[in-house]
Amino acid sequence: MNTIAKLTLAMVAVATSGVLTKAQADSIVGTWRLISWIEEETESKAVHKNFGDNPLGFITYTSDGHMMIMFTDPARKPTAFVGVKDDHLTIKTPPFVSPFLNKQIVATLVWERAK
Repeated sequence: MNTIAKLTLAMVAVATSGVLTKAQADSIVGTWRLISWIEEETESKAVHKNFGDNPLGFITYTSDGHMMIMFTDPARKPTAFVGVKDDHLTIKTPPFVSPFLNKQIVATLVWERAK
């Protein structure tokens, strides 16, 4: 299973991991930094650190019930900020190998300000 699929499954597991009491929900509001990601095979008990010893990620829980997860490769080159025009933010990446196409690409992302 590729990394993108693993991340998607992990996000779904976290997002649907059960109902929290009000006190539990209030205690997790905020932004948290990922410091460890260890996977253990249930049968063999083999342990894997697929994101290495220093994974880079953040999870944010909001008081109104939303959450956001971000993961990135610590060795990743910085993106090139292109600009803001009206309510649109444009970012262009340096060349990288796409996990979807398995080819080197440059991506241009255009974001619209959420209102």
